[in-house]
Amino acid sequence: MPFDTYGSPAFSLDDCKIATWLATGSYDTEVDVMAVRVLGGDPQFTEAMLDGDDYTVASNSRMRRMSVELEFGDVSLTALEVLLGVTIATDGATYERFQLGTEERAINAPYIGIAGRALEDGGDGDVQFWWPKAKVASIAGLRMEQDNYVIPRATLTAVLDGDRGIFSIIKNATAQAVTIPPANTP
Repeated sequence: MPFDTYGSPAFSLDDCKIATWLATGSYDTEVDVMAVRVLGGDPQFTEAMLDGDDYTVASNSRMRRMSVELEFGDVSLTALEVLLGVTIATDGATYERFQLGTEERAINAPYIGIAGRALEDGGDGDVQFWWPKAKVASIAGLRMEQDNYVIPRATLTAVLDGDRGIFSIIKNATAQAVTIPPANTP
């Protein structure tokens, strides 16, 4: 059985970008997610069943949102700044500091757009995943271990963004740069 129209299967995660979603549906400057390791999602459905006469007589389910996993190598302060909407402090020469817990109110993480790409195995194309509007639900993995790298892991909830939907898969015959929003999307 042949693969889809555009050649070979996708292999390995090649690139990922995130950007703050603006109220107009546009995006702020995109940021590269350094050493991206995992990018994926699980659709979340709401299901209802109609029972009667000792049987289930009807069932309905609808995708309401998507749980998104993003894992990256190293502590990218720029990525955390976009994910959480907190500003990095810096003196411009010797340090950058990302500090949590000093705000007068709880952090209200912004909506962001997330796009990632895997190149075709043996082909010229790519497959891109695109979540136009998502918000951080949790961040784990901010820990140091002997003989290991720091590998933060964010879980986000993707929600409906009008005509852009919740999630898109884009297959390109010729690989495209990862941008927000990606090429060939509304």
